[in-house]
Amino acid sequence: MRAAATPIASPGAHRVVRDLSLRLSRGQIGCLLGESGCGKTTVARTIAGFEPLQAGRILLNGQEVDVLVRPEGVVHDDASPVKAEVIRRHVRGANVLDTLCLGNGDQVQALVPSHCDHTPGEKIGIRSDLRHLVMFPRKP
Repeated sequence: MRAAATPIASPGAHRVVRDLSLRLSRGQIGCLLGESGCGKTTVARTIAGFEPLQAGRILLNGQEVDVLVRPEGVVHDDASPVKAEVIRRHVRGANVLDTLCLGNGDQVQALVPSHCDHTPGEKIGIRSDLRHLVMFPRKP
């Protein structure tokens, strides 16, 4: 995987990452380490599509990537400035599995408590609680 981005900024905040370049070979595992507030979470959120990429590209074997985010990694949070549109709802035990459309057009799934009665077409606040990301080349 190769990633190059310049810059990345949180909504309403200053630029937290400048000139990021990362290269991982097949089978290697990467980890972002750093002080609180240095941009680790913002980088992961940007790769996952929760934050806009200000410049640059994220590539896997020279191709644009799609990212797999587990539904447990997308958390319903009405106070969040990040909004997503509810596309579909499916009951899954005590939770509802919502299919959401992010601002960039990507779709993710989120486990939402069943007492949150959102309707398709409604915009809800979400935040990420990403533990890991799985990336694969985007099909043309």
